Amino acid sequence: MIQLAKSAEQPPALHDRAMDNLRYIRETMERASAFTAVPGWGQVAIGVSALAATYVAARQPTARAWLGVWVAEALISLLIAGWLMDRKARALGTPLLSGPGRKVAFSLSPPMIVGALLTVVLFQAGLTKTIPECGCCCTARAWLPAGCFQSA
Repeated sequence: MIQLAKSAEQPPALHDRAMDNLRYIRETMERASAFTAVPGWGQVAIGVSALAATYVAARQPTARAWLGVWVAEALISLLIAGWLMDRKARALGTPLLSGPGRKVAFSLSPPMIVGALLTVVLFQAGLTKTIPECGCCCTARAWLPAGCFQSA
């Protein structure tokens, strides 16, 4: 007669399996949660500052001065967005760089860095008329995937 070998290991306890399942569910929900620290009114403020920059930049006598206005506007926009995102995150008691927040930052960063580098290259090459189109493409490319992680 053949004897079946007994397993030396006991199956995991029900409590251990339940804790593993809860951990998995919690991590999955955290990865799927929406990043809600991007303020809508902050985007409005950035748009208003961009309209003001458009007015000022259009009246600049040189390409260097025109670019200077837009670089200043980019810094102002970053300050507005950063300040209002931090403010909203603190009010909600959510960490700004949570899992979804990191996803937004990582999806925004590469196209924006490419846009900045292309701006430098195009300006040095004297192709200042192509900078706005390039900037629009890079900005749109940055916000498309970022929109997947944010909600109102």
